[in-house]
Amino acid sequence: MSALDFRTDLVGDQVPDWQFEGACAEVDPEAWFPEQGSYAPPLVFAICAGCPVRRSCLAAALHGREQGVWAGTTAEDRDGLLRLLRIGISPIVVLNLGLALSERSQHRGTESLPEPRGAEAA
Repeated sequence: MSALDFRTDLVGDQVPDWQFEGACAEVDPEAWFPEQGSYAPPLVFAICAGCPVRRSCLAAALHGREQGVWAGTTAEDRDGLLRLLRIGISPIVVLNLGLALSERSQHRGTESLPEPRGAEAA
């Protein structure tokens, strides 16, 4: 499987307009993109764990080589998943593995929720 093949499969594994259905859609996005050398707050992973579009989110993150937390996985988690894709492991298997990785992340904690967008103006 070429790099292009798995990228195409990842696009096909995304539900149209999935971004609007994400559990993070109404929360400040900066929490998912910590500064270099920092970690995302534990609640980010808990929010991702309950998200109905985690699979699409993970597929998009792998396809776009995104930074930050996507579908409860870190960029480092996804680097390992990308290596599996490059050696020919099926995107379906890799997405399932990535979602299993994100399951372990939900136990990182449940501190206070990030503020909804615009909450600081209220």
